Amino acid sequence: DFANQKLGAVVTTAALAAGVDFPASQVLFESLVMGNKRLTANEFSQMLGRAGRPAYHDQGKVYLLPEVGRSYGDETEESQAMELLASEVEPVKVTYSEDSQLEQFLADICAGRANTFSQLIKDYENDEFPLELEEAFSILLDYHLVNEKDNIISATKYGRAVSVSFLSYGEADFIRQNMLKMDPLDIALELEPFDNAYLSNRITTQIGRILKINMSTRLFADSTLDILSSSSAISKLEPHLRERVMKLQMDFYTCKCKERPFCGCFQRELSRRIVKKRLNRRDPVEISRKLMRDYEIHAYAGDIFSWLDSLIRMLEAVRKIANAYRNKKAVQQSNQLIRQIEN
Repeated sequence: DFANQKLGAVVTTAALAAGVDFPASQVLFESLVMGNKRLTANEFSQMLGRAGRPAYHDQGKVYLLPEVGRSYGDETEESQAMELLASEVEPVKVTYSEDSQLEQFLADICAGRANTFSQLIKDYENDEFPLELEEAFSILLDYHLVNEKDNIISATKYGRAVSVSFLSYGEADFIRQNMLKMDPLDIALELEPFDNAYLSNRITTQIGRILKINMSTRLFADSTLDILSSSSAISKLEPHLRERVMKLQMDFYTCKCKERPFCGCFQRELSRRIVKKRLNRRDPVEISRKLMRDYEIHAYAGDIFSWLDSLIRMLEAVRKIANAYRNKKAVQQSNQLIRQIEN
């Protein structure tokens, strides 16, 4: 509603303001604290950065509204406001994982920030990494993300597709190796399954009482999967609940995997059915109600919406990698799926 100008303003807490991400022409600071702590220079910078957005506004405006006479400890709110206005962003110490280290190196190479290995060493000589620089660079070469010729490093088309998609090299390699064998949707579901699903309180309460345990409501918890795959507790449920759980078993516990029910097939099949309902033009609210009505599975509409958005990002990644390898069929299939899910 705010984006459509039906609302003139959005009021948030300081914590939420740090995560708001929609085009606003101006930001007003009614308070300069977050909870019982003063805003830091970095928090203040992040929040004021919400004011104005290219293609929407010519400039962004920020207003601070300190209250005369109000103080926090020995400092007045006015002096705090002046300090924040004069402050600069504080250095941030980044803790890298192996994947984020490789992602950072690849991004630097794609952006032209580093085109030799010696330049990479110079840029990161004072940083701590889980992998030695030589080992990290070897991984980029081994996975065909970069090329090196005459000591000059350049990103491959595949490497650029991976970098702009913010994928780990493992995820990207899974797409690369399977895009000729698997449908783009199956690839995306393998890498981005829906996981915010829960059993209804009615079922978990009854099963917990029968087995004399505190049963997890998380649908894909190992303990929940184990209980749902057996019949001892299910047979003692009330008839209408037992019928829905049995329907869940028949619809989702159909694989022949040795690791069943811990193989992930249940999660992928539920994810596939959510997508299928979306392709049939069901909105997240309708999908949520359908899951509860048929299976006593509780999935928030907001979680379904967010997951569909993440799935689209993964399909876009599949499309970019397929395009790098000139796989027109996978590109077309990905485009069609993205349009159908979005519309």
